[in-house]
Amino acid sequence: MGFSPNNKHKSTTSLVSLVDADTGNFTGDVTIGEDLIGLIESAVVVILVPTDRSYPIEQYAQVAYTIEESRHQTTAGSLTASVTINGTIVEGLANVTVSGAQESATATSANNVSVGDKITLVVSGSSSPTDLQFALKLKRT
Repeated sequence: MGFSPNNKHKSTTSLVSLVDADTGNFTGDVTIGEDLIGLIESAVVVILVPTDRSYPIEQYAQVAYTIEESRHQTTAGSLTASVTINGTIVEGLANVTVSGAQESATATSANNVSVGDKITLVVSGSSSPTDLQFALKLKRT
């Protein structure tokens, strides 16, 4: 897939050329950019045997967005999880208890991600957890 800027649009908009992965043939263009503001996306982390440490969710954010909430659970055991942006705790997603039942937590502040930011899941207080599933709801800004 090739990327090329289209000068007919604002600088935050790009024209993306699509190529069929099997044949290599050009299949069309899609304009992306400002019309994607407000798009809801997910970032999902699955860790089979989580331990107390930091796990990168996104090493380098490619677009700006707001972290709105998390949904999380383990198959067995429990742990405490926090989400950080460049090492700063996302309020509402700090010290969240994760166990067998799927639950959610709402981010309340310090939840805006800029291009280039690093998002991390910090696990602590592990008590024999397995199959951690941690999803973030993201809204492009």
